[in-house]
Amino acid sequence: MLQISAIHVCALTRGSVALCTTRRSLTPNETVTLVCGVLFFAGFFIGMYCEVKAKYSMYHLVSRVFYLNQQWFIEEYDRAKDEKFRGSPPGGSAV
Repeated sequence: MLQISAIHVCALTRGSVALCTTRRSLTPNETVTLVCGVLFFAGFFIGMYCEVKAKYSMYHLVSRVFYLNQQWFIEEYDRAKDEKFRGSPPGGSAV
């Protein structure tokens, strides 16, 4: 299928199919680009399949994290509850 589309492109650009039937190999840069493109699209479609099959989507999980982190309760420091400083004088250190 790739060869047929390449022949069509060559036929449109040069006007003759006979000029484009010679095979040529890909350069290393073209090979890397092709492999990276195939891996990207394979990973993208696998990721989309997993998100469709998952119970919760990524959007749901991220929005849940932001929702749960909106309310923080910071208690006032109580020196009597702190094990490190419980027996020391108020201005001193435990060391």
